[in-house]
Amino acid sequence: MHVFFCFIIDTLFIGFGFYSVVYIVATLFNKKNRRLTAFDDKACEFIAIAGLVYLVINISSTLISLNQLRDVREMYWWALIQQTSTWTVATQILWIRKVRSSRIARFIISFFLVFSFERMVIYITSFHRDYIPAHWEGFEETGFFTLALLLTWLINSVIFCAMVAGYWFLRNAVKKDRQ
Repeated sequence: MHVFFCFIIDTLFIGFGFYSVVYIVATLFNKKNRRLTAFDDKACEFIAIAGLVYLVINISSTLISLNQLRDVREMYWWALIQQTSTWTVATQILWIRKVRSSRIARFIISFFLVFSFERMVIYITSFHRDYIPAHWEGFEETGFFTLALLLTWLINSVIFCAMVAGYWFLRNAVKKDRQ
């Protein structure tokens, strides 16, 4: 269950976040493309369903491990629900058509799906002066980290788009069978 949980977070949420950025840029140049709009509707529907699945899995795993985390319940009870509620609200608000079509809202939602609280803490503390070399002459940027990060985001977006295409295909096949 943990692997499926990480797949939803890492691949689907991050993939949708970067898909949304590409979609926003594409709609700047081609506003009336019906196929792009139809695919985006299915992508939003798919990520909203994935958000519900994430919520159910997270609540069940939190309830199971809650008895083991007695210290966390007392001091940091909000940490257990902060990220879950952020991702759940960000995905469920996509059911509203006006939010889906608003570029600003989509950009904000994609930001919250890509940069979680945990990732922001990691990025910020990585650049803190305790982790940076004392002299910048000793620091050599290889570019590998940036390339690996971009490739990871690209692969997540491609996997997300492939899953949405499969979802769209299956949904259309089920509709044709019913008719």
